[in-house]
Amino acid sequence: MSKLDSNKSRTFNVNSEHAGQRVDNFLLRELKGVPRSLIYKLIRRAKVKVNDKKTSASTKLNTNDKISVRDIDLRPDKFRERINSDQVEWLKEFIIFENELVVAINKPIGLSVHAGTGQQNGLIEMVRSLRPDLGQSDLVHRLDKLTSGCILIAKKRSALRSLHEVFRANKVSKYYDAIVYGRWDLGDIEINLKLERKRIHKQSVTVVSSNGKESVSRISLLKRNRNASHLSIELVTGRMHQIRAHLHHLGFPIIGDPKYKDNLMNEKKKISSTRMLLHATKMVFHEQIDGMPKELACKPSNEFILD
Repeated sequence: MSKLDSNKSRTFNVNSEHAGQRVDNFLLRELKGVPRSLIYKLIRRAKVKVNDKKTSASTKLNTNDKISVRDIDLRPDKFRERINSDQVEWLKEFIIFENELVVAINKPIGLSVHAGTGQQNGLIEMVRSLRPDLGQSDLVHRLDKLTSGCILIAKKRSALRSLHEVFRANKVSKYYDAIVYGRWDLGDIEINLKLERKRIHKQSVTVVSSNGKESVSRISLLKRNRNASHLSIELVTGRMHQIRAHLHHLGFPIIGDPKYKDNLMNEKKKISSTRMLLHATKMVFHEQIDGMPKELACKPSNEFILD
């Protein structure tokens, strides 16, 4: 699929398996070890071309397209140490389901789904290194670094396209568990608030805004005590940090969340945690998918048990 012209250029020929994929996602997979930020910089500076024409990150590829990447050292080992299978053997313990099309993993807390700033290798890089048959795997959806729980990875491009269609058609429900500050008194509710991504104090955050996109979460109470509440959240839409932003806006920030927090409440309640108490508990498919169970579930850890 690819041809290495020199250390500073590379070309790729797109086959039918990868037709319909975005340019950025194609390169993120093919240029393993190269930072995401560098790939996007190359695209912006027209160092990436499709059929000898300037392209954008969101351009969809067609069979037999030719992608050229120029004028940069693209050797993966220039950027990070290569992973060997022995280094990621521990990840096998977190696999909750696998067939010929997908792998479902109970993602550990603190592991990014992609390599990036501060983390040389993310979940997808580790999965690709785990076994030879997982080398072309791709994320079906994402979880925040600080969120643990169920995440789905497609082994083949065809499986990725099919599952993306299932997610876009809202034929799967995603449920989360969260422990929040305060005694929840809002009952079982559906939150529909517009959310917008902004840069505040050099951080990317999600805030409630009339200029944002519709964002829907369904929240129900599982248990509560004087100081905290255990909630179940169904994520109807999937905006960045949606659950964290919604609960913070309602005055019930997630315990251990370093970004969406209420310092006064933290001091008053004297509650703390070594991690953010948000966990992707299960996915329920509304229609039967060949080879897939109706439900994929990852039980939360004991940290989610309220006295």
